[in-house]
Amino acid sequence: MPPAFLALFPELPGVVAAVLYHRGLGDAAAARAFLAPQAAPLHDTALLPDIAPALDRLAAAVRAAERIALYGDYDVDGVTSLALFGEALRLAGAEPLVALPRRDREGYGLHMSAVTALAEQGTRVLVTLDHGVGAAAEVAEARRRGIDVIVLDHHEVPPRMPPALALIDPKRADSRYPFRDLASVGLAYKLATALLERAAPAAAAAFADRALDLVALGTVADVAPLVDENRGLVARGLAGLNAPAGGRVGLRALCAVAGVWPGRIRARTVSHTLGPRLNAAGRLDDARLSFDLLTTQDTAQAERLARALDELNRERQALTEQLLAQAERELDGGLPLALVGGPDYHLGVIGIVAARLVDRWARPAVVLHHGAAEVRGSARSVEGFDVAWALRQCAHLLTRNGGHERAAGFALAPEQLGPFQHALQALARERLGDKAAPPWRIDAEVRMAELTFELARALDLLEPFGEGNPPPLLLLRRVRVGERR
Repeated sequence: MPPAFLALFPELPGVVAAVLYHRGLGDAAAARAFLAPQAAPLHDTALLPDIAPALDRLAAAVRAAERIALYGDYDVDGVTSLALFGEALRLAGAEPLVALPRRDREGYGLHMSAVTALAEQGTRVLVTLDHGVGAAAEVAEARRRGIDVIVLDHHEVPPRMPPALALIDPKRADSRYPFRDLASVGLAYKLATALLERAAPAAAAAFADRALDLVALGTVADVAPLVDENRGLVARGLAGLNAPAGGRVGLRALCAVAGVWPGRIRARTVSHTLGPRLNAAGRLDDARLSFDLLTTQDTAQAERLARALDELNRERQALTEQLLAQAERELDGGLPLALVGGPDYHLGVIGIVAARLVDRWARPAVVLHHGAAEVRGSARSVEGFDVAWALRQCAHLLTRNGGHERAAGFALAPEQLGPFQHALQALARERLGDKAAPPWRIDAEVRMAELTFELARALDLLEPFGEGNPPPLLLLRRVRVGERR
């Protein structure tokens, strides 16, 4: 690190300045902006693709009292998106129809049965939240039934885009938006605040502040990179979650059963404590439990729902450990990609098991649930192997697929399982070869005398930590570990 850079931050310990520099923040202005995420300006919502036709159609539907339906997803990003956007529409004067699929029935995404049901209920505008880019046939059917579809999604866009009235996804090839990694709840927040500025300006500012807690929950729980705009949104949302009074009664109840309190909530609290409890409903039961918790104003109901989610999370933890042990026994350690599966691998936890296998084996992992008519899988990956790309190369063997570079899901007919496994292993071998796990990335070297409470407090300035901004890794040489906890 150049001494000139260190001199720019006399108020910081040298270790913190070194972390900033080694993480690519060698420009003084960029480093200072990183240290003040709550003050960072948000990008211009008008740059999102198709934002204008989406706003025009929603505003017209609100004015004409047309039926607007919101179709979410069963994970935390999808449920928070649904709660946030539903609140915005009610403030604008609409009463939206809210729909959530079940993982063990409909599965991920928009399905023909849902399109039919929504059409029969008089839906004129359908907003999909956290899915939709891969639903070309379903969106076409909705159009045929007279429904205008607005797709709000953050997954990779396939070659065949759905024929929606608007497709808001910063990962579109033609997107001019400067940041491509907003979570779905971040996109919902941008669209909702823009709609309220037009349809209910008196309510817009208060909503924009109040909804940031949901943005923080969904963004962190979905493992979106905590950089750029996400960093500012999450920092502001965590500040709201840590407010000593007020907030959502459901989140207060969830914090109480989880043993966390305002003032102590960090991104890690969301990813390891609150997020898993909210996700447990969609994994083992019905995501409506989490949606109701986030939207209720009744304290007794909130406490009842929080206890139910806590119990579901305990069940999820036990099931995960059981299946992880089974996967370890069944795994072929000689293959470039860890792949296990069977009928007893529960759909609700195959993604967690895959992620744990990646952590243990430092290689991509796929875990499969074998159903009678369909095999469904969840994939997690490592740096250097884009699993969403790999699934697209196997699309001719799959009935559906989608996701991100490091996490994706798919389904296929049982008879295609053999060819699929062979093709995926070949792609992993081609891309990864015999590469060892990536080396640890040391942020700074320290001396024993520098490890002080002052340094610990200064490192907190780099929060929120998570994907894209991990906790600093410090190197201490010539020491022996005497005790660890």
